[in-house]
Order: sequence, then structure tokens, then C-alpha cells
Amino acid sequence: MDKKYILTEEAKDIVLSDGLSKRLYRIMAFRDFGSVKAGQLGGFVENESNLSHEGECFIFDDAVVCENATVEKNSLIMDNAMILGNAKITDFALVVDYAIVTDNSVVSGNCQITNNAVVKGNAQVSDNALVSQNSIIKDKAQIEDYAEIRDNSIISGSAVIRDNALIMDHAVVGQSSVVEDNAVVSGNAVVMGTLVCGNMILSKGSFE
Repeated sequence: MDKKYILTEEAKDIVLSDGLSKRLYRIMAFRDFGSVKAGQLGGFVENESNLSHEGECFIFDDAVVCENATVEKNSLIMDNAMILGNAKITDFALVVDYAIVTDNSVVSGNCQITNNAVVKGNAQVSDNALVSQNSIIKDKAQIEDYAEIRDNSIISGSAVIRDNALIMDHAVVGQSSVVEDNAVVSGNAVVMGTLVCGNMILSKGSFE
């Protein structure tokens, strides 16, 4: 396996939420691959186990990947995004802006995590899903297919959001809820342990 990047001497220390300090090193492409050119500077890693030398995955800008987190295959980390803990970013996933993926979460497929969104716990985001605008995916929640989570929404518990479902406007979906098909949950609605399907639209209320 040929190395595709090296660690440069440019280093910075960050302090994580648990108070631990980590020294990170900026990477530099060693050869051309994908849209990356040899000599191009990238983001920061703690060590080479954070970013695979295989595939076209890369860390750009001032993005950070550290601890036991891994970035592999063709996934891209950009801007000021942070990948921490034991998180895994794989396939063609894209994590950008100030998004954070941490703990044991897995982000895969062609999904996008953007705009200060947080994925944590044992959450999984896959396929073509989009999580954005300060939304939080946590616990064992799963976001699949073309589902979209935005506008400060929170998905928790073992909730599953799939198909073309849309969660927005400070909505909260938790416990064992399933939101599927073309359903929409919005307007501060709280959904706990409920099936929301078809073309249902839930807004401004508690649904259990």
C-alpha cells in the first residue's frame, strides 16, 4: 500500500470535552488521488490510523480527526468539522462546516452531515440522508434512505427515520419511533414511540 499523505511538522493542541488534550498534525498529500494533488495541505489528524491511505478519502481545510476515529474509502471531511471518539466515516459520506461526529457513531453511504449538526452515541446515518442546521442524532437512532433532519431537530432513542421523511423546525423524535415514507414532523412537535408514515404531517404537539 502506497502512502497517499504524510504528517507535517505543523501541529496544534486541542482540548476535548473530557478535558484531555490531544496533539494533532496537519497532513499533506504525498501523491495525486481523486481531486487532491501532491503537496496539497489538508486538515489535522492525531496519527495515521485516523485516515486511510486507501481510496480517495481526505481531510481538508482545518477539519480534525482524532482519538480512535477513522475516515476511509471515499469519504471527505472539510471546513472545521470534527470526527472524534470511535466514530467511523466511510463510503462517500461528506462531513462539513462545523459538524461533529463522535462516540461510536457511523456515517456511511452518500449522506451529508453539515451546518453544526452533531451525530453521537451509537447513531447511524447512511444512504443519501442529510443532517444539518444544528440538528442532533444520538443514542441508537438511525437515519436512512433520503431522510432529512434539519432546523435544530433532535432524533434519539432507537428512532428510525427513513425513506423521504423530513424532520424540521425544532422537532423531537425519540424512543422507538419510526418516521417513514413522505411523512413530515415539524414545528416543535414531539414524537415518542409512534409510527408516522404515508403523507402524514405532524406539527406543534406531543404524539405518543
